[in-house]
Amino acid sequence: MDFLITTLLNALTLISILMLVGLGLAISFGLMNVTNLAHGEFVTVGAFAVYFVQSMGGSFWL
Repeated sequence: MDFLITTLLNALTLISILMLVGLGLAISFGLMNVTNLAHGEFVTVGAFAVYFVQSMGGSFWL
């Protein structure tokens, strides 16, 4: 049962992150009619920052 709850929480976290990225791209394209490719760069920098903090023993939820 713990595995199921953990898997569902991990899936919910991933879905919410992808939803925020998608909504940001949709809003910026909808308002400006220009695709903002810097969005992906900021997501990548954030992912590297989380990886670095976790590899140093920090918490994911800083």
